Order: sequence, then structure tokens, then C-alpha cells
Amino acid sequence: MQDLLKNNVIASQTRLGALEPWQKRIFDDEIVPQYQRFIRDYKPSSEGVTVEVDMDGMKKYIAFFAPKALGVDKPSLAVVVEGAQGCAKCIEGLSAYKRIARARLERRGFSVVDEKTPARLRGSPVGELQLRSREMAPEELDSAHAGERHFEVTLKFKVEAAGFGGFKRDDRSELMEEDGVENAAARLLTDALVELGARVLAASASNAGGARDGLLLTLVGFKNNEQYEKARTKIADLAGGTVVERTMARGQAVLALRGARASKDLRSALANVQLGFGTMSVTESDDETMRVEIK
Repeated sequence: MQDLLKNNVIASQTRLGALEPWQKRIFDDEIVPQYQRFIRDYKPSSEGVTVEVDMDGMKKYIAFFAPKALGVDKPSLAVVVEGAQGCAKCIEGLSAYKRIARARLERRGFSVVDEKTPARLRGSPVGELQLRSREMAPEELDSAHAGERHFEVTLKFKVEAAGFGGFKRDDRSELMEEDGVENAAARLLTDALVELGARVLAASASNAGGARDGLLLTLVGFKNNEQYEKARTKIADLAGGTVVERTMARGQAVLALRGARASKDLRSALANVQLGFGTMSVTESDDETMRVEIK
């Protein structure tokens, strides 16, 4: 089954269109190794197994290239990757991931600077990536997990740029003793890079098309990028037209629906939509705006 899923992701490259060399490297070196992240769904069918690849997520993941987006050749980005002192699991896990994180950023055209970079080569960083890990204190755990060891990996990522309004993301992942710190860090950075790409694509669509936004839909209640993508895809399927991400914050996104069905018709279509992780419903709407909550 895993070979089938991986091969479907590899085959999907042709659906992305012509890729620039840096995009091809990202596809080969990042998307394929973490192919499971880009599988939206799979299920048995009369022809065997039908696999739905997350094309939208992949397009976003390969959308950002720092020199192109920022208009600066090899802009520098400050990177801090560290585990808390006294936590061997934290230090070893993030040390293993630091090289991978650096490679991901360099493929996107950044010049990575860290504590080992000489001052004369640091320049003026356009942003910063922080990945930190620590063991959680016993009092931070609820009673159901008393006596267990839990760890936390946090991500803080920001890029200052006028072209697409800049970017900032804070995220965290809690894991148990048997989970890998490097795997948690990888997931956090992947989700951040998908969101960064979405921001660039939205700005590009706005600048190039000049098209007027139709209905503005505020989506709230999703807990991670996977849930957001599933909800957004379902909205696009039910609304018709084009869905453009306008803004994204933790647990909330504003989507512009262009050429979509009328508000009253969409309200009916979005009544109690089951997503597998919750129910999506319209809580407020008028001719120009709509609020949709996932509970």
C-alpha cells in the first residue's frame, strides 16, 4: 500500500506543470520522501484502490522561492534550532533535524545564518526560523497522563516582505517519549512552508488578476493544516468558481469566492457538512460575507 501511495505522488508531478529547477529539487528531495503528507485520501474501488493526491497542498509547498518573492538575491534568514539543556532526547532529535531544515531553506533560495556564521557574513536577515524542543513539566500534563514523559516542539517562523504582506507562523506539537522529535519538527516546518506558499499564491493572484472578490467567507475551527485543507477543498467543491485564500491565522482563514453560487444557495449547500473530524455549518451570512464554523 505504501508503495502505491508513493507512486501516486510521484506520478502527480506531471499535473503540476512545468517546474523550475528549484521546484523540481523540492519535489524530489522533500515531497517524495514525505509523500504521506500529500495524500488526501485513499479508498477501495472497482479498479483497486483510488488515491486522492493533495495537489493543492503540493502547489503551495513549491510556490515560495525567496529571491523571486522578496526581490533579493539570496536573502539571509536567521535560524535557531536547539533542544533544552538537560533533555538528551531534545538535543539529539533537533541536532539531527538541523541539517534537514537548513537544506529546505537553502532550496528556497535563502542564505541561512546561525550562531556559527561569522558576523561579516550575516547581513540583514529578512526573517527568522526558530525550532525548539523541551520536556514538559509534570504539572503541565492532565491527570490522564500523570507519570508519563511528554515533550514539546515549537516553531516560530517569520519573513518580512512587502510583496505579500509578510508572513508569521507560531505552531507547536506535543509528543510522547516514543515519538521522534525530528519527525515532529519536520511536520511543523512542512505545514509552515505550505502556508507560506499559499500566501505567495494569493498575493500573486490578486496582483495579476485584479479580479474583484465575490463572497468573503471566514472559516474557523480547524486545528491543523490538514483539517484546513479538507475543509477548504469541500467548500471549493460546493461553491464552484475559484477559491482564493486572503488571510490565514491560527484556526481561522478568510477565503474569497469568485464566480461562486449565490450566498443563499451556498448556505444551504454548507448546512451540516460532515468532514470526518467535525461538522461544518454556516453561522452567519449576508450577500457579501459568510462565517462557517467547524465543530
